Amino acid sequence: MDRRKSAADYDDFVRRVYYQTLPGPRRRSRYGSLHDSAEERLRKTESEKDSLSLHVSVLTDQIDAQSEKIRDLEYSLAERHDKVINTEDMLQSEDMSTALLKKPTEIHYL
Repeated sequence: MDRRKSAADYDDFVRRVYYQTLPGPRRRSRYGSLHDSAEERLRKTESEKDSLSLHVSVLTDQIDAQSEKIRDLEYSLAERHDKVINTEDMLQSEDMSTALLKKPTEIHYL
């Protein structure tokens, strides 16, 4: 919504600037080609703006998709990290159990 509002504000700004640079009503007929070229420049600028807006929209969608993929990958990485930690803990526990079993038992005679 903000992007649309700022685009509308930009449209109004461009129109005001171009119309302020146009000659007044009495001089328009005398400088018709200047008026026509200014209107053509305005149309071209608006067309370029629309094209850029579309391009920005496509890029924004791509960024959103890539951001979502990054979040998914980070979540997956965190899950795998937790599994590695748990596996290491289990192996360490297993090693300790094995070491205790291999340790010669001491028999104490009284």
